Amino acid sequence: MATNFIEFIFSQDGMTRKEIREKVVKKFFEEDPGPAQDATYNRYIYHVENSKDGRILLVRPANLKLGFDFRIDVENKIFHKKSKTPNAPKHIDLFEDLKNKKERDEEYSEVVRTAIIKVINLTDPERLLPTIEDKNIGLSIELILKLSKWFSIEMDIRYWNGWGRKKFVNWLNLMRHYNYNYLTTKNGFKFLNESGKKLTEEKAFEIMNNSSQQLHL
Repeated sequence: MATNFIEFIFSQDGMTRKEIREKVVKKFFEEDPGPAQDATYNRYIYHVENSKDGRILLVRPANLKLGFDFRIDVENKIFHKKSKTPNAPKHIDLFEDLKNKKERDEEYSEVVRTAIIKVINLTDPERLLPTIEDKNIGLSIELILKLSKWFSIEMDIRYWNGWGRKKFVNWLNLMRHYNYNYLTTKNGFKFLNESGKKLTEEKAFEIMNNSSQQLHL
């Protein structure tokens, strides 16, 4: 299968969610239709970010080979040794890293979590990086923020008319509220309260919001 390698690096500063989604999807529209001459699918790799940990790449088609879906890889970095896609990070990798940072330096973990939310809210990582000291605990801040940028874009495309990247913010807030005590599910997470009771995302979010409202009374 022939692979097409394309440079596609841009800053999201000053852009809206809609504009970013449109920019990425229009880029995918430039791909040749399949089938490829020697395989079922044409393969494309987009170089979207540089980082000291390795280039961040979008791989198409992704695992499900559907529509505008893509996989995010970090070149030469292993996240999951036993996976068929060992270079592909997941949201849980960021959450586990924040948990690890919190255990070693709670204030630093919160600085990083807040920076991720700023990226989700459309500040470009390159603008934030000079303002944050990387304390070399777990994943680098550069990698975390640049992955968060593309996780957010991926969610806006995958969940086209739904939560999109806002679900990512909800997860980050729930992680903090429940002290990173969570379990993975097929479609997201369950959270454990102080007594160890498992809560659905919806119930956990409701309790968190009620708790926040009580604090402001």
